[in-house]
Amino acid sequence: MFGADTLSAREGPPPFASHIVVYHDGVDAGQATSDLARSLGLQTESVYTHALNGAAVVVPAGRLNALKRDPRVKLVEPNYTVTTFDQGVPTGINRANADTNATANIDGVDERVNVDVAIIDTGIDLDHPDLNVIASVNCARFGGCASGGNDGNGHGTHVAGTVGASDNGTGVVGMAPGARLHAVRVLNNQGSGQISWIIAGIDWVTARSSTIEVANMSLGCECTSSAMNTAIANSVAKGVVYAVAAGNNARDAGTFSPSNHPDVISVSAVADFNGLPGGGSAATCRSDVDDTFADFSNFGASVEIAAPGVCILSTWLNGGYNTISGTSMASPHVAGAAALHIATNSKPTNKSGADAVRAALIGAATPQGHANGFTGDPDNFSEPLLNVGTEGGGGDPPPPDENQEPVADAGPDQAVVADGGAATVTLDGTGSEDADGTIDSYAWSEDGSQIASGETLSLLLAVGLHTITLTVTDDDGATDSDTVTVTVNEQAAVTDMSATLSATTTNSGSSWTARVTITVRDGNGAALGAAIVTGSWGSGSTVDCTSNSSGQCTLQLTQHKKVGSVTFQVTNVSLAGYTYDDADPSITVSKP
Repeated sequence: MFGADTLSAREGPPPFASHIVVYHDGVDAGQATSDLARSLGLQTESVYTHALNGAAVVVPAGRLNALKRDPRVKLVEPNYTVTTFDQGVPTGINRANADTNATANIDGVDERVNVDVAIIDTGIDLDHPDLNVIASVNCARFGGCASGGNDGNGHGTHVAGTVGASDNGTGVVGMAPGARLHAVRVLNNQGSGQISWIIAGIDWVTARSSTIEVANMSLGCECTSSAMNTAIANSVAKGVVYAVAAGNNARDAGTFSPSNHPDVISVSAVADFNGLPGGGSAATCRSDVDDTFADFSNFGASVEIAAPGVCILSTWLNGGYNTISGTSMASPHVAGAAALHIATNSKPTNKSGADAVRAALIGAATPQGHANGFTGDPDNFSEPLLNVGTEGGGGDPPPPDENQEPVADAGPDQAVVADGGAATVTLDGTGSEDADGTIDSYAWSEDGSQIASGETLSLLLAVGLHTITLTVTDDDGATDSDTVTVTVNEQAAVTDMSATLSATTTNSGSSWTARVTITVRDGNGAALGAAIVTGSWGSGSTVDCTSNSSGQCTLQLTQHKKVGSVTFQVTNVSLAGYTYDDADPSITVSKP
């Protein structure tokens, strides 16, 4: 995944193996990294102090286990490569109804939305006349963030235009026209970069969370980074709202990071070629079908909202404009919508505030199945379509003397983990009506059988997929139903392991032999075979053995009679798929 190169403040891969280190709470990241650089020969790429208590380092061969065993270190993980989510070659503003949003106030007059948005991407064309870029930084480099942030790829500039291109009568207009943009370059001119660069960008944004309200990340990888997850969670805890592209692999987004992070707004893409609902418009730059789920878009339970992402016209390099497609183009519609909501209401200062913005956007969106929605979602997790118009998700209101049909909302699809074979799940349903109507009743059912009534449902579900339906009835007897799917997954298998020691001795003439038997077990006490046990006798050289099917292996040392005792200590146990508890037990064996 990573090539070899010299460590310098430039784009390019690091030498040896680049890793992210996360320290325990209370550890001084700068001091710890400096100490480890001296003792283990590490080379420091970046130190993080705002979104993450950690660092990015290059680890020489043979020193990784020593780094992991340092008591200040919480975890160490590879420095994965991340790329942009774009398909290649803007109706989106119209389709999201930003042109009817009072805060956006799109009328050809440059009256800028009072909000700050970070574009964590390939940078932004800093001189583009249609973009209000007020700050920039280049984190796509080894040695930490530095001045810069100009875009050499085009992707970040395109994203920035969808978020906040000015309403100045030329070019294009964004969701939050004229918003103050912060160019956070974390990807190189080829549209790729290291996880360490992404974390550095998040750290930079988090340090400015008193100013920056929204961040867009149209990037990702099929990987798992605990360090990046922690950085995002800490940034959201400061009130920054993150919109993230779901990815363009036509697969479940649950294995893609950061789109699977529970604290971000994960966005799928919809094809719309005329900015209007109803379908039927001819395709333009690619062969998707109007008003359908984009054929490249990722999907699944982690995706919360959809937005236009096909044939989107936006700003480009050298002051130009370009049309491209991808969930990268859908996500900034949502980032801009979040900016509009915050500009209209108030700036979030904590996770609850950021979650409230997310809930507001999802609540105002047009549900699938509605005439103004879209079709073709390949799964049972029915994310709604972004809508920032004055009428929310329901389209134009009916005449005052006409009764509106009720609308049921069973809440977002979810996945939970069973504890003991089943999981307790709580669902919050809502029902809406026009100003003259009320919702009289709420009824929940599964497989056609009613299981409860009321707006909130709490029940115990077995492992498996459950489809639960909410039916609301208004005061005129009209009904509407909405379904929610709940996936109950079995609790993950135990993956930790530990070692215990026992000893025996034998005499043989002028010498005696100490034998130590090491038993390796998992967290449930089951024996583990094929585990490699490493240890040492006293201050001697390292020795190892491999456990048998009973989880045991034996090491021995012969001593002269004058030696009264010897100590053996385990220093590591390794087995694919398992994590050693690092207890490092020891035992002292005395001559008989």
